[in-house]
Amino acid sequence: MRNYRNIIAVQLSRIVGLFCLLFPLLSHSQTLITKNFEFADGVYLTLNALQKNTPDYDWRDLKSNLAANPQTYMTQVEYLVEKSTGDTLVTDSVYAVCLGGIPFVRLPPEATSKDLTTFAGLRVRGRYSFFTYEAVRTKMVPISAYNPINGRPFRTAMVKREETVQFGKLMNFETGETVDFTQRNFLKIIEEDKELTKAVEELEGEDIISKLFKCLLIYDDRHPIYVEE
Repeated sequence: MRNYRNIIAVQLSRIVGLFCLLFPLLSHSQTLITKNFEFADGVYLTLNALQKNTPDYDWRDLKSNLAANPQTYMTQVEYLVEKSTGDTLVTDSVYAVCLGGIPFVRLPPEATSKDLTTFAGLRVRGRYSFFTYEAVRTKMVPISAYNPINGRPFRTAMVKREETVQFGKLMNFETGETVDFTQRNFLKIIEEDKELTKAVEELEGEDIISKLFKCLLIYDDRHPIYVEE
């Protein structure tokens, strides 16, 4: 009888120990981040808060003035004020704002040269998220003056011209690091995926960015990432 009781005690001890090991895992639910995953609306002060899908501020707790453009996936924020205290949040310290389930990550001031703090929406969410933004850049172009008689240029000068340029970026959702969305950079990211690497190396043509985008969706699908809620 005593041996029987000892066996039961050992088994119960093992069960309790196993439960203690599993409890931290059971206490957190993991949700797969798909390309259209909807995050909780609000203001995120850090990347860690975004990774956990837990905004630091709910929009109901703030007074704000912002302008969002759903066509360009760009949002500009003038101010954010806590209703309860009247304190103003420094917009340059905000990591992201989420509107309609779409996170908009803050761009550095030099990216767009806009007066207000600017955020770009993650068009694709996943292990590597994708966003774009537009900025005005100045370049020097040659302008020639032509002889009206013979039609030949007689003087050429370099003149400043402004143009709107679109930039595509990849964001590592685990580290927050961003890189230009180019074939070369993407190959560095996927180097362990031999099959996809071969396909990307063979891409060419004017629509290469469109093809890269499809490969990004494949990569994110093969390498899932989750939020803990």
